[in-house]
Amino acid sequence: MLFNSFGFIFLFLPTVFGVWYVLQRSNIRVANLFLILVSLGFYATLDAKHLPLLLFSVVVNFLLGMKLQRAVDGCVEERERLPRLSLRGFSRGNLNDEERDCRTCHCEALAAAISMTVWSNDAKVLLVLAVVFNLALLGSSKYIVGFSVLSALGISFFTFHQLAYHVDIYRGRFRASGFLEYLLFVAFFPHMIAGPIVRPAQFMPQLAENSFRKSKIAMGIMFFSIGLFKKTVFADSAAKIADKFFDSSAGVGFFEAWSGVLAYGMQIYFDFSGYADMAIGVGLLFGIYLPLNFKNPYKATSMIEFWRRWHITLSDFVRDYLYIPLGGNRHGKFRQGVAILVAMTLIGVWHGSAWSFVAWGFLHGAALWVNHLFRGFFESGEIAALVIARLQPRQSPARHYEEAKPTRQSLSCSSVIARLQPWQSLPSSLRGVVKAGGFVMTFTTVTLLWVLFRSESFETAIGFYKKLFLFDKNIALFEGWWMLVLGYAVIFFGRSAAEIVGYGMEREKKLGIMDGILVGIVLFLAFKMMMGEPSRSFVYFVF
Repeated sequence: MLFNSFGFIFLFLPTVFGVWYVLQRSNIRVANLFLILVSLGFYATLDAKHLPLLLFSVVVNFLLGMKLQRAVDGCVEERERLPRLSLRGFSRGNLNDEERDCRTCHCEALAAAISMTVWSNDAKVLLVLAVVFNLALLGSSKYIVGFSVLSALGISFFTFHQLAYHVDIYRGRFRASGFLEYLLFVAFFPHMIAGPIVRPAQFMPQLAENSFRKSKIAMGIMFFSIGLFKKTVFADSAAKIADKFFDSSAGVGFFEAWSGVLAYGMQIYFDFSGYADMAIGVGLLFGIYLPLNFKNPYKATSMIEFWRRWHITLSDFVRDYLYIPLGGNRHGKFRQGVAILVAMTLIGVWHGSAWSFVAWGFLHGAALWVNHLFRGFFESGEIAALVIARLQPRQSPARHYEEAKPTRQSLSCSSVIARLQPWQSLPSSLRGVVKAGGFVMTFTTVTLLWVLFRSESFETAIGFYKKLFLFDKNIALFEGWWMLVLGYAVIFFGRSAAEIVGYGMEREKKLGIMDGILVGIVLFLAFKMMMGEPSRSFVYFVF
């Protein structure tokens, strides 16, 4: 049962919401238990044979999490017991009562330190065991031939949810909860199959108390409607064009190849962001805020900004649990670049075992590394100083450079902006040019790399790249070209669902009549497309 099916929209979702709404008014724990049963039933409609694997993974991870929490608590208790004593009480001669008390305190401190070390080692062992168990389950299901029996739907996502749970317990950012709360955290049907990836500290506290408000119903319907519109109108239409040119790449020319890759870029954005919007909308109906996963990524003016806007929860996960532990930006540009390449290559591997995915992740990492190096020149003030020197009247070169070079004090006020958008350090006359150039380079890079992501093999991708760079004069409009133009117009000039609804802002927007009219229009168009063709599955369901 897909989000973009009439059965889900008109039967499953209204029934589940109606029952849950009645239950939550009297007992939120009973309502949460009902959501657990519904989520497991929803998963069974999509992949019943792997439901036991999901439950097995949840039970093992819950038990490991409880043991890990006890080890962390033991370490904290022993650390708090460590007395702060001075060494002044020791002497080599006979000990008086005060010296004996001091020695006793030191012995207790030593025992507490040993106990804390034992607890700390236990916690590390349990964390390693949890990580190995989850990665082994994920790896055997996705990358080992013959283990298709373990290829559970959504395993990449619910594995990351459980890894985040263990690491956050180990770091003291979250305490292990009860089994039912944990099961709902992992199996909550809006985010279980294809995200967004949720941290336990984001999700669990919302289960403790009833945070449902009627205003969330309107927000949820708006989010779901926009997501459904993205999927059925734009993503599925673009998919036809992309499939046509990628599946018959041997006979396509220059114009068709570029149309195909642009169509796939449009398809995967509207498909994935549409699913994320629908997931957020369904979550709101049940009083649960899920994190945003997209913020207009194709409007980014750098690769760094793109990955802060695209699949945000995956980017944050890899940053916090892999990139920063590898050293991040704390050990120089070279170590930072290696950490970026490792993190992004593993993102590629997470999507699939084909070499095309590995290359896609590695090249994104290389582009990010270059972007960081380039941004470092801007932050140092050297580029800004040289540009200013070129624009001002000629003086003595040395004197002019020293006068134009920004001082530490002059740069401090705009340091935060410069880190996010380094072109801000340039003169205003050049900012627009640099920003436009950054946008073109970023969009072109992302679009070209989609070829690797879409192709079934590395060899197929190389063949398609040859088509992209062998110009020919055979230009002919294809069926549905206007949908491609309209889709990118919405991407570049439209607003996201979060901006329309005001999601995540301090003061949520009150939806009015015009918003209701918008919902009616997009639902009408979406339903019309759904009646004409069978529903397509979501792209990220295969990951």
